[in-house]
Amino acid sequence: NYEVTFAGVALQFSPTASGIKRSSRGREFNLIFFLPGFNTASEFVVITSYDRPATVTVTNKMSDSVSTYSLATRSFVEFRLSSDLRLSTNGPSNKVIHIVSNQDISIVGYQGRNSFQDGYRALPITAYGKEYVSANYIYSGKPTSIGIIASEDDTAISIQTSAPISYLSNNYGRINPLNVTLNKSQVFHIFGNVDFTGSLISSNKPVAVISNHQGVQIPHGTASLDYLIEQVPAIEYLGTVYVLTVFPGRSADKYRIISAYDNTNVTIPSISHSSIIEKGNFSEISLSTGTAALLQCSRPCLVAHYSQGSFFDNTDADPSMTITPSIDQFASDYQIYVSPTSRLVSTFTYLMFVVLDSEKGGIRLDGESLSSPTWITANTPNGLYATTSVSVSKTNHTIEHISSTVKFGLTQYGHSGQQGAFSFPSAYIEIVENPSSQSINENNPHANLILICQASTYPYATVVWYKNGNITSTNVNTVTKSSNTTSTINITTATVDDGGSYFCQFSTT
Repeated sequence: NYEVTFAGVALQFSPTASGIKRSSRGREFNLIFFLPGFNTASEFVVITSYDRPATVTVTNKMSDSVSTYSLATRSFVEFRLSSDLRLSTNGPSNKVIHIVSNQDISIVGYQGRNSFQDGYRALPITAYGKEYVSANYIYSGKPTSIGIIASEDDTAISIQTSAPISYLSNNYGRINPLNVTLNKSQVFHIFGNVDFTGSLISSNKPVAVISNHQGVQIPHGTASLDYLIEQVPAIEYLGTVYVLTVFPGRSADKYRIISAYDNTNVTIPSISHSSIIEKGNFSEISLSTGTAALLQCSRPCLVAHYSQGSFFDNTDADPSMTITPSIDQFASDYQIYVSPTSRLVSTFTYLMFVVLDSEKGGIRLDGESLSSPTWITANTPNGLYATTSVSVSKTNHTIEHISSTVKFGLTQYGHSGQQGAFSFPSAYIEIVENPSSQSINENNPHANLILICQASTYPYATVVWYKNGNITSTNVNTVTKSSNTTSTINITTATVDDGGSYFCQFSTT
């Protein structure tokens, strides 16, 4: 908000940048895959287009082979990858799939087989960050991994693993970080027989962090195990308020709340949980079916959601891991694709919704209201939220709210009926900048007022400014450079008449 004072009179300038966001939609991505727990596994990628046709170029950075795909509006393409791209040894490599599009797209990567699988929502390079805390799970006889991908040349990376590891005959860990340098679209892979949850990664340039478990048992020590893979959002995009729920058909799920900062107070009132955790540490809780719970962190935290193995509740679904979006990362529309042919996409596929209870009736699945859903509610500081899940067919689906201003969370979950399972969020949205306050004095004849809004969006954004609720174009200047749009109102001699409530609105068309 802007607070501008003229001769002691407070005048409010309130730019509300509702479209300022970083999103899981983008135009440049990097994907990696790891050595799976079983050699019969395979990998494939699904690319989704949105409101414009897209031309997508896919480059195998190891072989430099290039493929090009043309996607119509709101369509999909899926393709398999060569198994020689799997990360299997410690150190740097070019085992990266680099994807560039001329329009907005989103990407999901799957890996596994019917009874041993998971998938992840890939984030574009505009959503990369410089600080991360990782999520994984207990070592269960098969290695765990972290993959770090550079988006620029000469990227210096420091890795403080949560447990001791060895690389090139040297030992590293929390106190003795492993330092490496990568070039653009290179990956550094580190693996070990440890739980990498809470490992800290920092860099001088934006990177991506992807976490993997070759075969996890949840609960630890049970017979059933599964593959985990998930891209982790950077610390700067984490939230503080979450709504927790249980995967459909399961009796209880696990959550890990991982602290990105010291002295983080974690509370879940409905299960009487309260803890204070330091940076890189975590609390683990169990949530029973039929329950939705408010989770609050006093400082931004990472929340990982785990389904449990089939031996836990006699369900033909094994462990999976997804990153839970905070309520300020919700969107108002989603486009998803469930493959009708691939054996990696499960027999049973569900969409899990989180929305304000007062707005739940406005959700539309392929243009229709949800069919007789059972809603469970949780009180939050932002209002009463409701959660539900619905089963969907193997095809493409559009999910939206009748009001574009209503945001809701959506997670995809599935299992094969042969113990395999996958889960991942359907999108991430993040507000990245709110303008700061300033003061000027009208007695100064040269008083200069500058209001600035900046956004990183895909597709490229248009900007509209409002003064007292009415569109204004006076003194507005907008500049777009690459994916960044900056818009300013510059009043060279401000007076009381210039006072009012201002806000800017970014939109992508």
